Amino acid sequence: MNRKYSQEVKDFAAKTYIHDDVIIPKIKENILEKFEVEIPEDTLYQWSKEQGWKELRTKAIAKARDKMVELEADHRRLESEIHLDQYKKITSKAAEALGILQFDRASDAAKAVDMGIKGERTILEGLISRRFIQGIVTIIMEEVNDKELRQRLGNRLQDFLLEFEDTNG
Repeated sequence: MNRKYSQEVKDFAAKTYIHDDVIIPKIKENILEKFEVEIPEDTLYQWSKEQGWKELRTKAIAKARDKMVELEADHRRLESEIHLDQYKKITSKAAEALGILQFDRASDAAKAVDMGIKGERTILEGLISRRFIQGIVTIIMEEVNDKELRQRLGNRLQDFLLEFEDTNG
C-alpha cells in the first residue's frame, strides 16, 4: 500500500531518530501515540535510508561533542584568566607590602614576590599552550578539504588539549 504521510509525521520521525537517538520500532510507537497514524517499520527504514538519518545522527553527535569540547576549553580558559588575575593581585600586594611591612628577612619578601611571579608565568604558559593548540585546530579545519579526516584530526587535537591540561594543571 503506497500511502502518503504528512510532512509533520516525516519530520517527527527524522528528528526523533537523529536527535533523540530512538530506534525505528520505538519511533513507530511514538508516531502512533502522537499522531494516531500506523506506519510500517519498513516505511520508516526506507525514509531513514533515503534521507541518510544514520549519517545525520553521526554528524549531530559529532557536532554536540565538538560543542562540549569547545565549552570545556572556554571554561578552562576562563578559570585560567581568573587564576592569572589572582596571581597578579598577590604579586601586587606583595610588592606593595615590601615598602610597608617589616620583614625579618629580605628573603621572606623576595619569596612572596617570587610566588606571585611564578604563578603568573605558569598561568600564562597554559594560556599560550591552549591558544597554540586551538590555532592548529583552526588551521586544520580551514586547510584540510577531506571532511572526515578534518573531523578526526580536530577531535584528536581537542582531546589531546584536554588531556594535556588535565595532566599539567
